[in-house]
Amino acid sequence: FRQVFHASNDSIAIVRLDNELFVEVNEGYERLSGYARTEVIGQSARADAWVNPEQRSQIWAALMRDGRVHDHAVQFRRRNGEIRDCIVNASLLALDGATPDHAVWITRDVTQEHAVHEQFIAAFRLTPDYMSISRLRDGQYVEVNEAFERIMGYRRDEVIGRTALQLGVWHDPSQRQVLSDLLRTSNALREFPIEIVTRAGMVRQALVNCSVFEARGERYMI
Repeated sequence: FRQVFHASNDSIAIVRLDNELFVEVNEGYERLSGYARTEVIGQSARADAWVNPEQRSQIWAALMRDGRVHDHAVQFRRRNGEIRDCIVNASLLALDGATPDHAVWITRDVTQEHAVHEQFIAAFRLTPDYMSISRLRDGQYVEVNEAFERIMGYRRDEVIGRTALQLGVWHDPSQRQVLSDLLRTSNALREFPIEIVTRAGMVRQALVNCSVFEARGERYMI
């Protein structure tokens, strides 16, 4: 535990339950918070460290009720006032007997990942090309962009959760099977010619570029 504690890039802090004072923090905590270890041991967390104080109360309540909390999205304020997006996990520990008397808090800074995600969303929505994301195992759409709505004539809420086959998007449904077969041997496809049918019944020729990616154990095609 000591090796993991000090080697982890994540912020890790051990806090007493009776008075919520820090008893140990690692270098990851120092990097995230901007405070040195010697400045926080024996002290309680700063009142302004939580951007949304109600989140702190909710997470503490869940921790005391369930013994652990998992993947809570929060925002923390660093010493210099900078706000960071974080994911928090916590668990109760029994360090001085059989009864839990401490909590270990593990915090991962995901600010950069969120920034990249937001940039992707902006590009996805604003690109003039028809774009969609569908789940590979059943073909259900999970996201489409504004160009998809404009070109195909469907609203986003009419598409999500349905498949291209259900909507009649494929002029020749066998093309989808060919595309799927090709993606089983390669995770990307370039300039694949297809014909699609709009909501108004217009057949349009298109070139498909697609790539397969994995998220939370599922494979998707964009």
